[in-house]
Amino acid sequence: MKRVCVLFFLMLAGISFGQQYWVKNGETAPSISVFMMKISDGSTAPEVTEDAIDVTYREVGAAAVTYTDTADCALTDAYTSKGIKYIGGGWYRFDPPVVSVDTGVGKSVTFSLTDGTYEGHILVHLSPQTDTVTVNGNAPYDTANIDGIKTKTDFLPSVTAGDAGGLAIVGSEMGTASVWDALWTSYTTENSFGYIIKRMYDKVMGLRK
Repeated sequence: MKRVCVLFFLMLAGISFGQQYWVKNGETAPSISVFMMKISDGSTAPEVTEDAIDVTYREVGAAAVTYTDTADCALTDAYTSKGIKYIGGGWYRFDPPVVSVDTGVGKSVTFSLTDGTYEGHILVHLSPQTDTVTVNGNAPYDTANIDGIKTKTDFLPSVTAGDAGGLAIVGSEMGTASVWDALWTSYTTENSFGYIIKRMYDKVMGLRK
């Protein structure tokens, strides 16, 4: 009962074995924080030397990889591959090897750390590289596709809209050479486009039988 209560409290506090992180795929200096505790009673891990901790990681769909050659590092050190350092309150700094977070955008990797008594588990999601774009959290799109859209817009006239050779626009700023002016000045000429439009308008408005 004590174990259940402790675990429930830790889950409410946002501390659980289901820790999740997002790391850029191919990150050259990945560093995350891991919470370690004893499963039997929920007690937080004290400071444990890095060489006593084994790490196992697994990409979804691949075999698990275990390494025991963890490295010591200070909390203020630069990235240290396989580095582990106690922070306090059961939290550890953990620098996973680059190869473990370079398995492909959109994939996930699980990490398990244990010294035989205390353990911590993390699920790491591999996010897109900086040369891709993610829209509303969906699958990443290469910028080349966006450049392709721009290529299509390059076919639009380079002349200012409303000017000769440019796109026709509707509004008070159209100018005397606009499509609307052509309709307005031609509606009195029988069988012209403007004439037909005017007859249709009159019909709809009940001005013509």
